[in-house]
Amino acid sequence: MFMNVLNWESEWEHSHTLADSLKKSEKNGNIQRLCFMPGGWACFRSEGAVDNFLRNLSIQCGGKVITHMWWGGDDCGSSLWQDGRESRNVPSVESPEWDSLAKEVADKTAGWEACAAFHEKLDSCWETYIPKLRELTLKQIQEQSSEIAATMLCYGQLSKLSWQKTWIEYLNRLDDPLAVVRDALLAMLSALAQEKFDAAMWGLMDKADIEQGHSKEVGQEQTM
Repeated sequence: MFMNVLNWESEWEHSHTLADSLKKSEKNGNIQRLCFMPGGWACFRSEGAVDNFLRNLSIQCGGKVITHMWWGGDDCGSSLWQDGRESRNVPSVESPEWDSLAKEVADKTAGWEACAAFHEKLDSCWETYIPKLRELTLKQIQEQSSEIAATMLCYGQLSKLSWQKTWIEYLNRLDDPLAVVRDALLAMLSALAQEKFDAAMWGLMDKADIEQGHSKEVGQEQTM
């Protein structure tokens, strides 16, 4: 099984053309585990070399340059396609260049697949959470308003995660990362709210002491 990393010049039209072609190829079973990342990058797995597949993508994009790196068996290299023409540079298997490129492809593929797995899990948690809200009464919604708001906030923020490798690795180990992050946020907000409440009360007491002291002074002046 080859691990592939594909990069293209990320103009809007070409990006969408390539994305649609890759999705169709995955649907037809030509590639597997397709994962898109920002900046015109995609990774996927294939049973063998994808030379003809790349050439077709290049033609569809009107001759835009596509860079492809793969790792599997004894094959590792990069190909550039422009106007359907091939220009190949495959370093020797025993060379430092081969080791470096193999590691680059492996690291990027592993990282992007971990990111894709996390977002799939996150979306699954969200889709499981939403039906539960529909079963709540108005009173229950009011009672759980803080939890609901925190869940929505966490889902929105977690959906943006892409480059935070350490965070994603940790969250992927959790059965329900959405609930864990939400509960942590609520606990922190509760502690912060208690601190703010205490500070507000002390502020009121100080104000009351000042006002009481001022009233005594006024009273003493009036009696003189």
